[in-house]
Amino acid sequence: MQAEDRQSVAAEYPSSDDGYLYFNSGCCGRKPLSVLDAMARAYERINTNPCHFTFRDTAHLDQARQAAANLLSVPREQVLLAFSTTNALQIIMQSFLLKAGDELVTTDHEHGSLNTIARYLSETRGVVVRRHAVPVDAEDSEEHCRSLLALVNEKTKLVALSEIVSYTGWRPDLSPLVATLQKLDVPLLIDCAHGPGLIRCLPDKYPLWVGSAHKWLGAPNGTAVAYVSPSIAARLVPVNLGDTYYGVKDLNEADLSRLEGTGTADLAKWRGFTRAVDLHMSLGIESVVEYQRELAGYLRAELKRSLYPVFRIDHLFESRPQECTSIVNFRFPRERLRVPNLQDYLWDRHKIAVQLDYLGVEPAHGMRISCHVSNTRAEVDRLVEALHGAVLK
Repeated sequence: MQAEDRQSVAAEYPSSDDGYLYFNSGCCGRKPLSVLDAMARAYERINTNPCHFTFRDTAHLDQARQAAANLLSVPREQVLLAFSTTNALQIIMQSFLLKAGDELVTTDHEHGSLNTIARYLSETRGVVVRRHAVPVDAEDSEEHCRSLLALVNEKTKLVALSEIVSYTGWRPDLSPLVATLQKLDVPLLIDCAHGPGLIRCLPDKYPLWVGSAHKWLGAPNGTAVAYVSPSIAARLVPVNLGDTYYGVKDLNEADLSRLEGTGTADLAKWRGFTRAVDLHMSLGIESVVEYQRELAGYLRAELKRSLYPVFRIDHLFESRPQECTSIVNFRFPRERLRVPNLQDYLWDRHKIAVQLDYLGVEPAHGMRISCHVSNTRAEVDRLVEALHGAVLK
C-alpha cells in the first residue's frame, strides 16, 4: 500500500487518545471518520423534510445499491440490501425450506445466526438439518466438499455454509461443491459475512451469497448485502413486509427491492455504507487485502519467534495462501498461562480488544485476531509485548 494511502487510512482511523487498540473487526468494525460524517450529513438532509426523504426520495438506496454492485462486480439488479447478514440469511433460507421433510445441508462450524434460523425452521416447519462435522483444525478443502456432498440427497432443498470460516479465517476452495450442486440443481447459499473489506468478493460464482458491511468494510451497523442469481430471484419471499411490497412485486416479481421494506427505515446508514465502499475501492481492494495479509503474516512470525502458540491454521499460510485470510487464531495450553482469561487481561490491563477462541474447549485460553487495514506493525508489536505478561515461555 502506497504511503499516501497509509496516510489516508490513518486519518480515517485516528489513534485513540486513551491508547485503545482494536483487533476485532471480524466481530464489528470501527467506522472511518468519513463514514460517520456521511451519516451526519445525511441525517441533516433528511431532517429538512423527513417525510419526503424517508418515503419518497430513493437516492440513498439507489446509491448504496450501485456501490454494492461496484464492490461485488455484479449487476445492481441482483443486489439485495439487507439490515444484517442474519436478515439476508433468513429471507433466503425460509424461501427454500418450506415444509416438513425438506432438508438443509450445512456444517457444525457455522455462525450462530445460521444455526438459529436452521433450528427455528426445524422446530416450526419440520425441516431436517444435516450437518457435516468439520474437524476443529480443518484445512482440507477436498475433504470438506466431499463430506458435504455425501449428505446431499433428493430431499435436499438448500446447502448453506461459510465462504470464510468465522472462527479460523479459513477460506476453503468450494469449487468442487459448486460444480456438483449445479449439476444436481441444488441451490447453494454462501454466508460470506467476513468477505467485504477482507477479500475480493466474487459472489456471482455462487447462486446465492450474503455478506456483512459492518465488519471489515467499516460501514454502519445494520448494513448488509446479498447477491441473488437471476434464475432464483423470483423465488424469494419476504420476512418483513413494507407497504411497497406488492406495488414492486406486481411490476416485477424478480425485483429484489420488494424484500427490503421494513416500514419506516433509517436511510442515513446507507449513505454511510456508500461512503465505506467508496473509501475501500479508492484504497484499492487488492492493496487492502495484501496489506492485511502481510500484517497477519508479521503477527504469526512474531508469535512463533517468542511465544510459540498453537495455531488453528498453520501450514496453509505457506502451502495454499489463497485459502487464508488476515484472521489469525491461536491458543495456549492452560499450564502456560498466568491469567484465566486472555481477552479480559488484554482489555483490562492494556486496552487491547481481541476476540476469544470460540472453537476451543476453553475459549479464554486463545484468541482470534483480525488484522485490519487500520492496524499497524507497531500495534502488533504492542499486542505481542502485552501477551508476554500473560504467557509463560
